[in-house]
Amino acid sequence: MPDLNHIVQPILVYRRDAAAMLATSEKRVIELVRDGYLTERYPDSKPRYLVSELEEYALSRADREASTRRMNTR
Repeated sequence: MPDLNHIVQPILVYRRDAAAMLATSEKRVIELVRDGYLTERYPDSKPRYLVSELEEYALSRADREASTRRMNTR
């Protein structure tokens, strides 16, 4: 029987990639960390960000924008 144990590691990206994923600037990513929306991993070396956390923030931002549009059309 094959070994079915998998080691799953979180995917981390650098600040430039995080900014590209969120279609924003690196400065804005720093602001999101400061405001508590994102967590910086390995800040002592080259900071990295969890892809799953970036995706979660992007979805919540899209939901907020959609609800704002709905309220403005009423």
